[in-house]
Parts: sequence; C-alpha cells; structure tokens
Amino acid sequence: MKENDIINFMVSCDNNYARYLMYMLISLLEHSNKNNLYRLYYFNDNLSLDVKKALLALKNTYKNFDIVFKNPKIKIAYDGKYTKLATVRLNIENELPELDKVLYLDADLIVYDDIAKLYKTDISKHAAAVITDYIISEWIDSKNAAFLDNKNISSNWYEYSSKVLGIKRSSDYFNAGVILFNLKRMRSLKLAEQMISFVENTKPPLVDQDALNKFIEKKELKFIKLAWNMNWNFLNSSSDLYRKYLNKVCFAKIAHGHFWSYMCSRVFNAKQQRSFAHYVGCSPLTKIKLIIHGPFETQWWLEISKQIKNFRYKFDAIILVMYKDDVQKYHGVLSSFNLANLHIVTTDIPKNSGFANINRQILQVQKGLCLIDDDDYVFKLRNDQSVDFNKVWNWICDDMIVTTNCYSRKDRPFHPSDMFLFGQGRLLKKYYDISLQQETHNEIVQKNIEICQKNNLNYIPISPESILCKNFLQHFGEDLDSNNSLNILRKYFIILNSWNINYRWLKKRSPFLGSKKIILPHYFSVSPFPGAPVEKAKCYNQSDFLQKNKTLKDIFFIQMSKFLWKLAMKWR
Repeated sequence: MKENDIINFMVSCDNNYARYLMYMLISLLEHSNKNNLYRLYYFNDNLSLDVKKALLALKNTYKNFDIVFKNPKIKIAYDGKYTKLATVRLNIENELPELDKVLYLDADLIVYDDIAKLYKTDISKHAAAVITDYIISEWIDSKNAAFLDNKNISSNWYEYSSKVLGIKRSSDYFNAGVILFNLKRMRSLKLAEQMISFVENTKPPLVDQDALNKFIEKKELKFIKLAWNMNWNFLNSSSDLYRKYLNKVCFAKIAHGHFWSYMCSRVFNAKQQRSFAHYVGCSPLTKIKLIIHGPFETQWWLEISKQIKNFRYKFDAIILVMYKDDVQKYHGVLSSFNLANLHIVTTDIPKNSGFANINRQILQVQKGLCLIDDDDYVFKLRNDQSVDFNKVWNWICDDMIVTTNCYSRKDRPFHPSDMFLFGQGRLLKKYYDISLQQETHNEIVQKNIEICQKNNLNYIPISPESILCKNFLQHFGEDLDSNNSLNILRKYFIILNSWNINYRWLKKRSPFLGSKKIILPHYFSVSPFPGAPVEKAKCYNQSDFLQKNKTLKDIFFIQMSKFLWKLAMKWR
C-alpha cells in the first residue's frame, strides 16, 4: 500500500472512555474508503484486557483498520480535572517520532464522512489544520464567564482570551477535539515544554486546548470548515446560539460532544440518532440484556421469542424471572425455542402482593437486576407483552429511561408506564431500589380515597407507577411538585408511541380491538374503584415529550383512540 493511502490518526483516552471510543471508531470505519488503511495510534497508560480485545475485534471486522498501542511520553505535574492522557497533545512533537503527520481525534466524536478527506488537507506550510470553536468564540464576544472559576485567570472570556491567551479575534480560538498536525513543523517550533509549563502553573480552564491556542501562532494555523468539528457541547436546542450555529453548518461531517447523554433531544435528527444507535449496537464493548418477568399463566413467549430473533444485535443475556411453582410449566415451552444465553431466575410469590401487584413486580425485577451491570443496556418486559426491540433501540440514551405511552398517564402526576422499560442498568437499578410495600392493596385503596376527599383531588395520588417513579426521582433530589411533573419527567424519560414500536399485549386492552393488537392510549372518564374520584384518563404521547409536531400516523392513532374510547364508554 502506498504511503498516501495510509491515514494516520491518534486518540488518547483512558479505559473509562473506551466504550465511547468504540462508537467513534465504528462510525469512522463505516465511512472509510476500503482502498485506504486507517491506522490508529492509541495512547493509554493502563490498557485493560477487555479494551484491547475489543480494539483487536474491530481490526478483525474492518480489514482496512490497523492499530498501534502507545504509552504517553509526556511528564506533567498537573492536578486538575483532566487526566494525563488528555494532555498528550501538548507533547505531540515528541509522542510520534515515526510520523510526519497525524490527525488527532477526541473519543467523544461521531464521524459522518471519510476522514481521509480531512487528512489529505495540504498543511505543508502550517503546523496544524484546526476548526474554530464556535461556542467559545461566541462566549468571547459576549464576555461570558463560563468555566472561568480559577483565581489565576481573568473574569470573562474576552479578557482571558486576549490577556492570557493572546488571541486577537474571537474566531481565531480553535477547538482541540479535531486537529490535523504537521509533526515536522511542530518539532521545529519546540512548543511542548512551554505548553506543559503553562498548564502546570496557570491551570487554564480548558487545559491543553487553551495551551495550544496560546502557543501555536495564528500564521501557523490553517482554519478549515466548521463541519469537520461541529461541537454539540454546551448547546441547547432552544438556544439562539444553537440556531446561529446551524446556520453556519449545513451538516456535520464530525459531530462532537457528549451525545450519548442527549441523543434524543432535538439537536440530532432521526438519521443521526439511528446511526448512533447502530454504532453502539456494533461495539464489542456493548452488553445488551433482557429481563422478562411475570406468572406463567400470562406468558406470550411465542411472540417475544420472535422479536428476540429479529433483533439486529446480540442479547448477552435473556433473564427470565419466574415463580418457583412455574418452573415445570415453563420447561416444555422454552425447550422449543432454543434461545442462547437464557438464564432462569426464580422467586417466591410474595405473601402481600401490594397495591395492584406492585410487590410482585418489584421482587421479580430486583432479582433479574442482580445479573445486570451498571453499563449494560437493559430491556425490561412483562411476559404477556411484546415490542420491536430494533425500533426501541434507536432511542438509546445513557441518561434517560425509555417507556411507552401506554399507561403513561397525563392526568396523574409522575405516572410513566412501568410495563415496558429500556435504559442503562444503573438507571433501572435506581428505579427498583425500593422496599416491598408493607400495606395491602385494600389499605392503599382506602388511603387513596381519604387523600382524595381531604384534598379534593380529581385523580388518585398513589399508584404502582407513581410509587416507582417518585422513588426514582428522589435519587436525583427532585422536588416532586405535581405542577412541574411534565418538565421533571422530560429530564429522565422518553415516551414512545405504542404504534411506533409495535407494542402489543396478549390481553385485550383497547376497545373494539382484539388481543395481541397495538395498545391505544387512554381517553375516557371512569372511577378506578368505588369511592375514588372520576378521572378523565388520558395518556402522554411521544410528541409531548420530544416537543415535536405529531406525525400523520400519530394523529390517526390518537384520533382513532379517542373515537373508540368514547364509543366504548357510551355503550357500557
């Protein structure tokens, strides 16, 4: 292979960022040219065996990918929030003596174009090709004080950038997450010692990025299109800054930022969202698990197993939680499906089932979660329901729980559906970090009646869903003011329409539709039990949470639901 066909790029991050590195690498390789060799120089001073195996697995999957493992040479006495690995760029002139040119990439990127196009940028007369940090440049112009909490530096970005960094124009400040280095020229400038000393003594807010901006002179920089480093960090989809940013960039060739935390916000379009979900699913470090719970009498294993086999990715464990009395009944059913990685977990039936069987759910799901790691992605499903796992997977988000609009009640505060959940193991563990309820079903019914009468409520305040949700939100110190329910729920939940994820129930649950059909949201007035207020039941829909317009499909199902419920209640 010709030297011109080798694309040398580097990443420097520890094992904690390894899974995000995998997403970046897969996205990069999915957009690579098969005629090129993409050689990664990976800096890690404490490489774990799992991470090394995962990287080598990628090398086996993508034949145009090679990897060289490197230990950083940099010596820095810096005690700030960044690790030594994050400062390798400061010593770039010495870290890769065998190369004349390298493309540095942060781990928190998603690549949407072939990086060979960027790598082949002519920088023979420059030390580096860089991209303006649009956010920081806006902060400089507006004299923003974000992150400037160090007593050694100026009070706002305008003063800091001009007085400390020596930057004359705000647009000259570049982001260090994507840099194409001319290593021969960097060696001739001999900047490493000065930059390291600056970081050690000044402790600049953005560490190596600030040091690079201070010491690489403007004449040594070649500024290229914003699309090669579209930085989502610190952006909010409703902000003026975001709208101005989108006007500058038609589309991202590289998206930069902690996208895994807010992939489902309006910042990303549906195509980017699906792409990201695909990269996560393809990562050798991703673990996906499924918990199925419920009594044998209601099981719908035929449909569930079909959806399992149709799932594009691999379930590392399918955890079936059953009552001890159901083991023999399940034996004959399960043998006919021959599913890999099936784990059987048993529990006793609790003596007190709690309000609407909440204790049964808590006991079984907690037992299943004992086999779950915090970083696992977990589907929790009742055994009499089914869902298209592929369609749900597209909504992956590390900091939010995904559920359905079926029984996610709008008329009751803090009442997302608990029948189907999807999220990281750490979140589901918090959701079910709750003791079994000591009060019986009848005792809770009576308590609801008393609270409603005393406070003149038009909804029942205690339900299995609200018990679980409020307990979960208390982990994050949320003020459970019912008037702010929707805004709080939006921070932690994604509500998906049942018709968009093929969510079905073995039981008949929608008027004039038989069993095994799409479950429709509720629109009716009824008293849940004698003595309770008459509730005007209605459910949230996907558009309520994403704050987007309803699709024609949504409008059809919602209107059909309202019509059928109205007709059904009239005929009661």
